[in-house]
Amino acid sequence: MRIAITRTGDLPVAIMHGPDDMTAEFIADQIEAWKSTAPGEYVSHRVFTGTLPADKTFRGAWTDALPGENIDVDLPKARGVHMARIRAARNAKLAETDIEAVIEMENGDVSVALKAKRTKLRDLPATFDLDQHTTTEELAAAWPAELD
Repeated sequence: MRIAITRTGDLPVAIMHGPDDMTAEFIADQIEAWKSTAPGEYVSHRVFTGTLPADKTFRGAWTDALPGENIDVDLPKARGVHMARIRAARNAKLAETDIEAVIEMENGDVSVALKAKRTKLRDLPATFDLDQHTTTEELAAAWPAELD
């Protein structure tokens, strides 16, 4: 048997596994024990018999707020999770170009091409549209060519 725990934080749904014969008292004890290890994060819980998303790519966007038995992925939140990954990759690329820029500045001036590349990288989060992707599969596949 599983318990879905809705909570605050980066992982909004926790799944607690237990024996098939869990009693209400056992569940209450387990929830109290869980609360003590994650103070202030508990929102609610329920016995969970549905399915979990097969792909954990957007684990930070799981939700138990939608109707039905299943744990679902909150697509707008998944877009935020994915954009954070894009930003992290973009920041790494910008850091690589920092070295190029310093070398070029030491030799006189930063080239137009490098300036354009850095501008495109800086603007990437504002110009790369994730709203057009309507499934987690599409979203996971969406990646800016500039970051390859």
